[in-house]
Amino acid sequence: MTTAEEGPRALLDRWNRWTDRQLWRNALAILDPDRRPIAEKQLATLESATALDALAANVELVRLMTGWRWQAIQSAREDGATWEEIGSVLGTTKQGAQLAYKRAIEAQEQHAADFHDAAAARAAL
Repeated sequence: MTTAEEGPRALLDRWNRWTDRQLWRNALAILDPDRRPIAEKQLATLESATALDALAANVELVRLMTGWRWQAIQSAREDGATWEEIGSVLGTTKQGAQLAYKRAIEAQEQHAADFHDAAAARAAL
C-alpha cells in the first residue's frame, strides 16, 4: 500500500514508529553505559521505521489535514467562533482565514459537488 492509499491512522502510526525509534536512539547516545541495555532492549522491540518512511507519512498527513481544514472552520463558525478567532488559531488575519476557507469550499464545489453541501458551507462565510 502506498502512502496516498493509507488512512490517517496508519500514516500517524508510521510517523509514531519512527519517533519512538528516534527517542530510544537518542537515549542510547546519552545514557551511561550501564543503562544502555534498557534502551537497546526497548529499541529491539520496536518495528522498523525509516526517516524517509516517516517523512512520506508526514507529507501525506499534512496534505490530508490541510484539505480537511475547511470542515473544522465551518464547524467552528457554526459553533459561534468569529473570523478573528479562527484567524488567530490559523496564525493569520480574519481576512486570511476567510480567503482560505472561501478557496477551499470553491474547490469542494468544483471537484466534489455531489458530496458537498454548498449552501451550508457558504452560510459559514
